[in-house]
Amino acid sequence: MKTEAWSLNQAAKCFCMQSKPQQSNAFENWPRLGWRPWIPILVALVLVGVVTWSRLPRGICFGDAGDLQLASATLGIAHPPGYPILVSLGFLLTLIPGLDPPWGVTLGCWASVLATLGLAILFQIRLGVPAYLAAASALIWSAQYRIWQNLLGPEVYGPSLALFAGSVYLLFKYTRTTRRVDLLLAALLLGMISATRPATAIAWPFIVAAYFLAKKVPSLRKVQQVKGLLLAGTCTAIPFGYAFGFLYLQDAPGAAYNYIEQHNQTWQALPEADAGVSAKIERVVWQASGAQFRHLMGSDWSSLRSKFRWLRGQLDLDWMPIMISAFVLVLLALLLTWRRSTAAACLLAGMIVQPLVFIGMYRVHGAAADLLPLLWACMVLSGVLIAAVWPFREGANRTAVSMVLFVGLAIWTLFDAPGRSNAGLEPDATAFVSAVDLATLPADAMICAQWATAVPLWYVQEEVARRDDLRIVADSVKRIPDLLAECGDCPVFLTTKPPKLPAGLEAEAFRNLWQIVSAENDSGPPMQEIGR
Repeated sequence: MKTEAWSLNQAAKCFCMQSKPQQSNAFENWPRLGWRPWIPILVALVLVGVVTWSRLPRGICFGDAGDLQLASATLGIAHPPGYPILVSLGFLLTLIPGLDPPWGVTLGCWASVLATLGLAILFQIRLGVPAYLAAASALIWSAQYRIWQNLLGPEVYGPSLALFAGSVYLLFKYTRTTRRVDLLLAALLLGMISATRPATAIAWPFIVAAYFLAKKVPSLRKVQQVKGLLLAGTCTAIPFGYAFGFLYLQDAPGAAYNYIEQHNQTWQALPEADAGVSAKIERVVWQASGAQFRHLMGSDWSSLRSKFRWLRGQLDLDWMPIMISAFVLVLLALLLTWRRSTAAACLLAGMIVQPLVFIGMYRVHGAAADLLPLLWACMVLSGVLIAAVWPFREGANRTAVSMVLFVGLAIWTLFDAPGRSNAGLEPDATAFVSAVDLATLPADAMICAQWATAVPLWYVQEEVARRDDLRIVADSVKRIPDLLAECGDCPVFLTTKPPKLPAGLEAEAFRNLWQIVSAENDSGPPMQEIGR
C-alpha cells in the first residue's frame, strides 16, 4: 500500500509540474561563449590595431576629418547634418588627460571601426560560424579599401557604423533572449545613428520586419507588448530630441565653431541666430535636414549607370562575371542566414539596401556615399557562406583547419599591410598649420581659404594660438575684391595662389601662404585705397 501511495503521489507531482508553464531560460538560445572563442577575436583586433597604429594622424586634419575634430574640441556644430551625437561623444574623448583633442577624436574613430570588426565576428559566431573562420573573415575584409580608409582617418563613418552595427546586433540578441533591456538598448542605438545619419531611416522597414518576424519572440499579452514597443519608441526618440536641443543651444552668436554661421557669413541664406525663436528653428532644421545639399538629390538613367559603374569600382567588381557571381553569393548567403534566423537575414538585408538606395537618390555618389553598412553585412554573410561549404564540418579537424586558415591570414595581414594606402596620413594638416604659424601672423590679418583648408586653421586659432584678432574665412577666390573692401587696410593672405587679381595687386609668397600686396612699378592705386 505504501508503495502504491508513493507512486500515486509521484504521478500527481509530475502531472502538476507538466501543467505549470515552464520558466524558460532567457539565455537558452544565447549561451555564453566561454573563453576559447575570444582568442581569435582578440588576436584579430590586436593585429589590425597594430598594423594601423603608426598610420593614424596625430594632429588636426583637413576637410571633414578636421571638422569632426574641431567640433568635438569646441563642442560646436559640424557640417550638415551637424552630427550632435558624434560631436558629444568626441568631446568626452577630448577631455582625456594627456591627449591632444584631435588625437583623442582620431583614437575614438579608430577604436569604433575595430569594435565593428569585433561585432561582425560575434554576429557570425552567433549564426553558427566557427570562431576562427569568423575572425579570418574579418581579417580579409579589413583590407577592403573603404574599411581600411576609415580605420585610419577620423571620419564620421566609422562611429556611425559602430552605432548601426551595435543596434543590429542587440536587436538580433533580443530575438534570441527576449530580454527587454536588449530591445531598449537596440532602440537607443538606432535612435542615435538615425539622428546622426538620417539616411539610416531607409533600413527601418527591415528592422521592424526583423522584430515581428522573429520566431523566438514570445506571444506576450497585448498590453505588455504595447508597453514594450512604447518604451522602445521612446528610447529611439530621445537621441532626436537631444540632437535638436544641441543644435538649438549651440547655434548662438560668438560660438567657438558653428558651421551654420560660417556658411551664412558667405552666402547670407539664413536669418541671424539672434533673430528670434522661429529664426533659430529655421537654422536648425536647415542644418539637421542637410538642406544645403538638397539640390543634389535626384537621379536619371544616365547618372544611375554612372553610379553603378562607380559602385562596381568601389567594391572591386569591375569584371561583370565577378559582379554577377558576387550578387548570387550574397543572395545565397542571405538564404542560408534566413534558415538560421529570419531576424538576422532581415537586419543584414536592411544594411545592404540602405546605402544602395541612398546612392541612387544622391547625384554626387562619390561624396557622402557611406558603403560601410553594406560592407559590414557582406562581412557577416561571407562567414556564413564559408562555414556552409567548409570541409571537416565537425570535430577537432574542423577547428584545426580553421585555425590554420586564420594563422595564414594573420601572417598575410602583417606582410600585406605595409603596401596598403596611407589614407590616414593624407589629411593630416600638422605640417601645414605649423608652417603658417598663426601665432606670429600680423595683427588683424585676414586669411581666405577653401573650407577644407580653413578647418585646421580655425582649430589652431581657437585652441592653440588664441588669436581672436585674426579673421579666417572660407570663401571663393573670386570674392577677393569684396573681401578686400570688407577688410580695409588689414593684411590679407590666401592659402592658394589666385589665378587672377584686380589691377594693381599681386600675390607674394609668405611662408606657405600668399599675401596680397600692391604691385611694384604699377600706376594703379595703392592697396589701402582698393581696400576702402
